[in-house]
Amino acid sequence: MTGGPAATPEALLVPIAPDRLERPVFAVFADQATRAPSTPAVLGPGAATTYGDLLGQALRIAWAIDGRRAAAGEGAAGEGAAGEEPEPVAVAIPASAGCLAALLGALAAGRPYVPIDPSFPAARNELILGHAGVRLVLTDRATAAGRPELMAAATAAGTTLLAIDDLAPPPAGWSPRGGPDDAAYVLYTSGSTGRPKGVWQTQRGLLHDVFQYRDVLDISAADRLTWLYSPAVNGAIRDMYGALLAGAAVIPVDLRTEGVAAAGRRFAATRPTIFHAMPTVLRVLADGGAGPAALGGIRVAYLAGERILATDLARVFADAPADARIYVGIGSTENATIYRHWLIDRETCPTAGVVAVGWPVADRRMRLVDAAGRPVPDGGIGEIEVESRYMAAGYWRDPELTAATFLTGGDVAPGARRLRPGDLGRIRADGQLEFLGRADGQLKIRGHRVEPAEVEAALRALPGVGDAAVLPDRTPQGETALAGVVVPAPGRLIDPAALRGRLAAELPPHLVPRRLLVMAELPRLANFKLDGRSLADGLAGLGAAPSAPPVPEPAGGTGEPALADAVDRAWAEMFGASAPQAGVTFSELGGDSLELMRFAARVETLAGRPLPVTLLNGAMTPADLRRALRDPLGAATARMLFFVPGVMGMAPHLIILAARCAGMATVRLVALPDLDVELSRRRGIDDLAAEVADRVAAHLAAAAGPGGATPAFGLVGLSFGGRLAVAATQILASRGLTAGMVVVGDIVATHDDAASVVQAGTIPAPATSLRHRLTRSIGRPMARLFFTLAQRRDHRPLRLAAAIARRAAPGRRNRARVEQALLLAIRRAMIIGWRPGRLPCRLLLIVTHQTRQIFAGSGRLLGWDAVAPEVRLVEVAGNHTALAGDEANLARVVTAIGAAWPDSDQPPA
Repeated sequence: MTGGPAATPEALLVPIAPDRLERPVFAVFADQATRAPSTPAVLGPGAATTYGDLLGQALRIAWAIDGRRAAAGEGAAGEGAAGEEPEPVAVAIPASAGCLAALLGALAAGRPYVPIDPSFPAARNELILGHAGVRLVLTDRATAAGRPELMAAATAAGTTLLAIDDLAPPPAGWSPRGGPDDAAYVLYTSGSTGRPKGVWQTQRGLLHDVFQYRDVLDISAADRLTWLYSPAVNGAIRDMYGALLAGAAVIPVDLRTEGVAAAGRRFAATRPTIFHAMPTVLRVLADGGAGPAALGGIRVAYLAGERILATDLARVFADAPADARIYVGIGSTENATIYRHWLIDRETCPTAGVVAVGWPVADRRMRLVDAAGRPVPDGGIGEIEVESRYMAAGYWRDPELTAATFLTGGDVAPGARRLRPGDLGRIRADGQLEFLGRADGQLKIRGHRVEPAEVEAALRALPGVGDAAVLPDRTPQGETALAGVVVPAPGRLIDPAALRGRLAAELPPHLVPRRLLVMAELPRLANFKLDGRSLADGLAGLGAAPSAPPVPEPAGGTGEPALADAVDRAWAEMFGASAPQAGVTFSELGGDSLELMRFAARVETLAGRPLPVTLLNGAMTPADLRRALRDPLGAATARMLFFVPGVMGMAPHLIILAARCAGMATVRLVALPDLDVELSRRRGIDDLAAEVADRVAAHLAAAAGPGGATPAFGLVGLSFGGRLAVAATQILASRGLTAGMVVVGDIVATHDDAASVVQAGTIPAPATSLRHRLTRSIGRPMARLFFTLAQRRDHRPLRLAAAIARRAAPGRRNRARVEQALLLAIRRAMIIGWRPGRLPCRLLLIVTHQTRQIFAGSGRLLGWDAVAPEVRLVEVAGNHTALAGDEANLARVVTAIGAAWPDSDQPPA
């Protein structure tokens, strides 16, 4: 098919010639790469990757996989015994050229691949690796260094990690394996039993899906396709292979890490011609001002994954060229492609309501049936049933579920399978299908199929939960979300915020309920079934948190009304006009990572200035953000500043300081392990510093320019974070990564004994009330006990004390104080007897007046002159909290950091 994309129902029904499906996927890609090896295949954030480069890396990966098979004595193409599935290879690399090379390499080695999202919780990835039967995980050095939880999941599942960075080419005479009916991939979706299930597809089925997409949109080597989906999601299939099997280029963009503003710059530079995203993501980009860059040069926008509104079409046409069209369809992972679709131009664009999902697709037979499987009358509502030879092959390593879900025999056509994906629909008079929602309670959230039963199972498994139910919820923007109702176990109390945090550590963001309601018991009907209406009524009256008056703009700053208004308006739009602001965090109101991204984009739009998404986190309140925005954020430079937190109480001050430094460098906040990780085993400061160094190295590798040159960088740490920054800098130097400077805030170089550690960490505070004095009288002995136990090599007594204290603490705030005291005790124990090595760079020391008084006998530079070849000093008034809490102090610190760069012309502060 040539010319523009097909538009009529008849043109959309052109079937795929069977002879086009008789080759393995890798052979089709290799033809494109051989025909045009210098053509760009991947337009990443750095230099473009050509088809020749991608082919070469894929062959090296394939040979590495095949070589391991030969060394293990396996059969050809990795088969096991007769009748067993071939052993799959997991790919745990974010969307990038390396990810594509790994996927293609697995196919070239005759192995199906299992894409693993490194950002998902380790427990879920471990479950997937074990269920799939994976023994080899492909990753790269940057991902392995930046995601230690991935290493933990791979180790727990008994697999081996193989970095793809430096592999040998295959020997002469070796050739790729695999055939059209071999397994191509296994994608894991939400499972109704509370466990994810793997849907697998053959190479023939994958080609059919991609060729159908390529033919309808007439994709050619002149096209550039967006890639916004995680590789672990079915929606990424058409982006990746739709480009690579047509000689086109693909543009990987991870909105979760890059943010809307950076994505807009990427799109402006690469000018995509085919845009593919869920409506939710389209709205984020459009609201964030990236719409013209993403859509301004397209000829087709492909919207799928959830309900599409007429307003979504209007967003596209507002920024797209006059002749652009919108492609709409409906499908599922089990269908392995769409089964209804249509192309919309400006003349046929609906103006209101939910958009229909289109006309029939070639090689897909669809009908609507009732509960007994009989066709419904014309115009009636029925359950969608699809039949095809090219839908997914089944559920991986689950023949019983496959046989129950994918029907054959009877009146099913020979070689075909029949499936009911669980959707309800109605055929309109013009022949188009209206999608009316799920028939079985399953939901579609941001393109992911979600079984509420999986989330219910996860809730019930948490300590203190006796029973749970999960049901649909709606965000203030009208998008589908989850809400949970939990019943405490006998004698237990439940903190909803803490419960959401525990759940977020086990499940991906789209599976974490937006709101949680605690009830004495679940309401039930006379027949003992769950009373959904009563649950919905209970949720309707559930506020995210008690209302509180807005926080006034702090005095003493610029107090720009536009900034305060931007934050408050965006907050109200996200959570509702009556949402509380004082002391309530984004996460406590139910905001997740995608909503945080949308919130940041909205603030950017309203405030009229760029806002680095790395400065936002779920713990921030509107007051924190207003303060971070108070002064202009200059454009980031080629330098990077890594801010290392110490203890939980210092994190807000560090974020504020980081925000003020965003004009002189690209800012990154380095995450540290949580309390449960630190309680698991006794570790020293060097162990923790190695994790910091791994994360910094991963960021530097991702920011490397052509030739692998990394940007100039520095580390900043306040209090205990300063020690971590120094130790991490020394580890990085041993790896060949030398920092330009280290900023250490308000701490001496060494502590010889436990008494001096406790003394240094004790800041007197006035006892202003009986309650305050009582709290301190209880807290001080408890903190001393934690510190004593934290020094022991065996952490079991500390874990026992932590469990008792956490359970006994009344209320969320007191429990948070207990956990902060525990973490502080562990951090203090790490530094006893620690001696910093010699730094290879300049050190900027920030000292408050209070610390100067406490350590009057430690010298003017508090011992740091023995650590660094050059130490610069800046003194500020007050104590720890005054470092970022006082405007004059903050200005002095920021100026001193800017002057400390080795290439700075400013004099020392």
